[in-house]
Amino acid sequence: MRPPGWFSSPSPSSGCWPRTAGCPSPAWDDALPWLEPATPLPVEPAELLLLLTLARRIAAVRARLLAAPDDGGTLIELGRALPDTSELIRKVAPKLGRDGTVPDDASPELGRLRRATTRLRMELLARLEEVRRSHADVVTDAPPTVRRDRYCVPVRAGARSRLQGLLLDSSGSGATAFMEPFAVVELNNELAETMARERDEIRRILAEIAALFGAVRGELASAVEVMATLDAAQARVLFGELVRGRLAVPSPNREMCSSARATRCSTSASTRCALRSSAPPNGAIPPTAWCRSTSGSPPEAAPWSCPAPTPEARR
Repeated sequence: MRPPGWFSSPSPSSGCWPRTAGCPSPAWDDALPWLEPATPLPVEPAELLLLLTLARRIAAVRARLLAAPDDGGTLIELGRALPDTSELIRKVAPKLGRDGTVPDDASPELGRLRRATTRLRMELLARLEEVRRSHADVVTDAPPTVRRDRYCVPVRAGARSRLQGLLLDSSGSGATAFMEPFAVVELNNELAETMARERDEIRRILAEIAALFGAVRGELASAVEVMATLDAAQARVLFGELVRGRLAVPSPNREMCSSARATRCSTSASTRCALRSSAPPNGAIPPTAWCRSTSGSPPEAAPWSCPAPTPEARR
């Protein structure tokens, strides 16, 4: 019986293996902690983006595998084992930007609040410019700024009593005072309230995204295992390309050779088999393996002439 996970005939014709158009890189390590059932769901945009990236890669790999010719091989089986994440991506992608931010159109309410925030900022800056023009002998040359999350104007410390407003801060030297004129207090209050509501809406959207991932966390974890199997097979194929190898296919009555006979087998055929490091526990050689001749030129793909395996090697 063939050990699980071994591919019978990986080749460029499978539609997944070409070096220039291979399967997407399965660099999912950063997302793995969030797939543990005991781990609380992430709430930060950057963390949720890791899961969205994983879902996109699963979808890309699944599409590539299912597009391969259905010859009953392992590739098509792995493609069918991967979950369809297209609906998850459709729901999450519009609410989470590729840079890890929540876009304005993630919800109608968020878009409205952000437009209001922009309008209030512009109105505040215009009002503060009016104050600067009317108190040119009090303010410094610096433009309006923000202190303690409130817009204000820098004024000369010795003249701050000539501008009615609230003292928010002062410079390290004490020469400049940052004043919030009474004329903009209500606008600052309205801006602070709008920004707080914006933050609440963002938290609500992120919690909604986290719930979507939580509902399919088990499926994503299973998909990672499938993709790990695929990645191991792809690594073997790329190694075969690296050594300019050819697939050595055993004859029907010699399904595999035990590792104890591999040396005698490969020596008599003047070949050297390149096997992956994670060989099966029984030390059996897979039914197909990359081989290259000891002279350095690729050998012809031919059945091995080694003896038939013992019953123990077949297990």
